[in-house]
Amino acid sequence: MKKLKLLLLSIIVFSCGESTVNVDDKKEDNLFNGFYERIGTVQYVKGVAVDTVYYKDLEDSPRQVKAYFNGITSWLSNNPIPKQALETGIKMPWQSGQGSYGTYEYTPSNDESEMIETNLSTIGNSLLWGRGSMRDSLLKSGKFTWAPFYSSFAGKYYNQRWKAQDTASTSYSELYIKKEETEATDLDGVWKRIANVRYINDVPVDTISVPEGLDDYKVYVKGNVIVNVDPKNAKQGDPFWGGAGLLGKFSYIDGTLTEKFDMSTGNWEYPGGKWPDFVADIDWIDDDTFIQINRYIGDPEGRGMIDATKEKNGLLHVRIK
Repeated sequence: MKKLKLLLLSIIVFSCGESTVNVDDKKEDNLFNGFYERIGTVQYVKGVAVDTVYYKDLEDSPRQVKAYFNGITSWLSNNPIPKQALETGIKMPWQSGQGSYGTYEYTPSNDESEMIETNLSTIGNSLLWGRGSMRDSLLKSGKFTWAPFYSSFAGKYYNQRWKAQDTASTSYSELYIKKEETEATDLDGVWKRIANVRYINDVPVDTISVPEGLDDYKVYVKGNVIVNVDPKNAKQGDPFWGGAGLLGKFSYIDGTLTEKFDMSTGNWEYPGGKWPDFVADIDWIDDDTFIQINRYIGDPEGRGMIDATKEKNGLLHVRIK
């Protein structure tokens, strides 16, 4: 057991040193922190809003959710694979969806003010943006920064308007509404998985670092959770190329974590389309480090999730924010 603890400590120190975003002290709650679901698109002519198309009025509307927490953002959508991508003959192991994880700079305001977002990882269809040039830039420099856009935040509504070119009189924005929230928990924040811990009869026996190049981030904010997994070293043709993402609700009561995912994208699609509840025991190492000991494992025969009995898998996470 002593050797295992020493190994865990060495993995934590090594991984935190490599982290793109430094582990930060806990900050006071920000009213802007939260999850936002897109509800429509606003059209502007010469800077004036003239029309709004709501997703609820569309016959087959997609879902898109963005999470913001103290300078960190993560988002996910279930948009289908673009037709032009299919026409290129690129073989994609994922069925639909896209997303990213990164940072943002923004001072919330009722009036429009500038927001800058920077991608640190991308998943799904986002690997195909700009014919792959954006992904190439991210892998080369470690980040991709978007051109600034205008954002406004009023109560539960958030509007994100792309800046129009100087010669263009028409522009569009993405309109979001804040998702329902519960009370904050000790898990609220941004986490990165850095290792797996193997348990036999509830005793930890081995710790293995995640594969090189794998970015696995989780954002928990007041009952909402988003997961963004980007295997940066995967290449076209690899089964996990494009990574995966999950979105849903969570609760954390008396050391038990329950996650209820209602949207999955990238390489994660559950048989029948509906995910079962994920239940895990949380073992805190300190305030900024925990092991998520899953009560279920994937069925080797591909039939979904089954109870973990003798052997369990623990996910070692460190706090980013």
